[in-house]
Formats: sequence, C-alpha cells, structure tokens
Amino acid sequence: MPHKDLTFTEMREQLTERAEYYRDEFIPSKALRMNPENGNIIHAKEEAGETVTSEFELMPWGLSTLGIKLGIPGKYAQKCPPELRAENFNYWLEQNQGREFFMRFDGAPDGSAEKIRAVLSKQYADFPNTQLAKLLEDHVDDDYDFIVSYEDDGCKLIGDIVSQSDQYSNDDHAAGIHMANSEVGQRTLVFETLVYSKALKSGIIVKEWGGFAEKHIGDKTILADKFRAAMDSIMKNYGKAIQVLEDLKTIDIEDAEDMLTVICNTSKLKIGQQLAVKQACAAENPKSLYDIVSVFTRASTTPDLSPEDRESLQRVGGTIMVNSRRYKRWEIKPEAQLMERSVV
Repeated sequence: MPHKDLTFTEMREQLTERAEYYRDEFIPSKALRMNPENGNIIHAKEEAGETVTSEFELMPWGLSTLGIKLGIPGKYAQKCPPELRAENFNYWLEQNQGREFFMRFDGAPDGSAEKIRAVLSKQYADFPNTQLAKLLEDHVDDDYDFIVSYEDDGCKLIGDIVSQSDQYSNDDHAAGIHMANSEVGQRTLVFETLVYSKALKSGIIVKEWGGFAEKHIGDKTILADKFRAAMDSIMKNYGKAIQVLEDLKTIDIEDAEDMLTVICNTSKLKIGQQLAVKQACAAENPKSLYDIVSVFTRASTTPDLSPEDRESLQRVGGTIMVNSRRYKRWEIKPEAQLMERSVV
C-alpha cells in the first residue's frame, strides 16, 4: 500500500511499527529440512536435552534465496511439486552440513504464523528500512523541506523524496531524490536524482548529478557521510537537471507513436507497461522530446503496475533525457543492441 506525503519522522514511525514483527536468527544447515507434504521448512534444535521442532512456511523470496544458497535454480524450485522439491532441497541441505544461514522471519501483523522472508549468508550486512528513515531524519537539511512517499512490500522499499521549497523548484518541476532498499537481498540501497513533475505527481530517475548505490556487504558505519555527500550533490545540481529537461521542449518529434514503439521494444517493457505508455501517449499527444519524457512520467503513475514496473518507466524517461544531452540524440542501449533516432 502506498504511503504518501509523509515527513521523515512519520515514515520512521510507520516502518518501526512494521519491524516489530520481524526477527532474525543464525541457523546451521544441519538443523533444517523441508517437509515433503507442504514444502515448509522444519527447524530442529535442542532445548533442555530434548529436540524441539518448529515449522515455517517459506515466502516466495525465502524459497528463492534458500535455493540460491543450495545451488537450486529459483524458477525450478517454484515449479516443483512439494515432494520433489523437498527431495532436492533435503539432499543439498545434507551436502551443506557445515554452513550456517542468516534467516529472516516475518510474524505478520494479521496474527498469522511466522514465515521465512529470506535465507541469506553470514556476510550479509543488514541495513533496515528503519535505519534508512533515521538516516533521512537525522542528516537532511531542513531547508530542503522534503516530503516522502514510499511503498514497502516486505521485500523491497521504493520511494520518492520531493522538495516543497521554492528555492529548489520552479512552476513545473521540483528537485527530488529517488530511493530504494531491500532488507532481504533483492536489491542494493540506492539514492538517485529525481526530477519531479508537479502536474503528473511523479518524476524521472536520472543517474547523474549525484547519488550512490551501496551493496549489503561490508562496513555501514560511514554510510551517513556518503549519504550527506550524495544529497548535497543532488540538490546542488538540481537546476542543471531541470534545465536539461526543459531544453527538450525545443526538439520536435514527427512520429511519436513510432518513437515510443521503438523505445518500449528496446527497453524490453512488459505488456502492462506498454499499455500504460500507450494510454499516456493519448493523454499527452506528444509533439516534442519533452512530451515523450512526460509520457513515461505519466505512465509511471498507473496504479495497476507494480512499484518496480512504475520505477522502470521513470528510469526510461531519465535515460532519454540524459542521452539527449550526452549524445545529442535520444537512444536506449540494451545489452545486445542499440536503436537510435537523430533529433538534431
């Protein structure tokens, strides 16, 4: 569920309340086996001279991460019937007797039984969402006058931070920061430049003018310094980002639908994302490259899309803007091919 227009303190309080249902435990591989009847994980441990067992359902990402640790492909594990899945997992748990896993559990607020969120390595460096919110609360200059909106599905948090200050905005756009984090190893911690559209209530994500990405390994004690430097760089250069976007108004587009088709195909957008782009195109009636970027910004507000799919549309808009500046043309560069159209 989206949480909109919050202060950093409100965000921290919400995340702290949710985190009360989480717990972690280091568990040796030899204490685990999979129940062939339902695919649940059985944990056996000694208490007062007796063996006590507990059984936990694996959430989808929990199953995938356990499979990764044991060398079992995630898609294969998801499709296997419980009996065959248990045979595979129990064999490889037996072969990994010397290992210990960092296991994250979720006892949901609805009172349901604890489930396994993720199975991670001992080297995993935790950076919880509550700490992220605390970082924002303690190290952001009040002059920026930020509000934050975010979504947290238990696996990843994705959000936008937008300045309400006249000093960091104009009539159409505002300076902002896009953030993401995962407490279960799905993605790195990131802060990136966000050029926010006041009219469309969304923005484009730009991998320039500041920001950083941090993997969940290693020492996190210097993270506050990195964050402050990234924040200062983003806000210092917000005017450049907005100006580059505004300059796209001078670049006329002859066949917007054709251009959008090429961008969607080259960016490997999903069918739902392409439909959102088509609907946004009808609303925007794009005549310039600025309008094309606006199409992706509008499409990123489609409520039926997942947070990740909306985020990737924001990134496509940012890529178009940056590449128009860098190469004097728009282009999208997938791994295997390059498609481009000159606009100058």
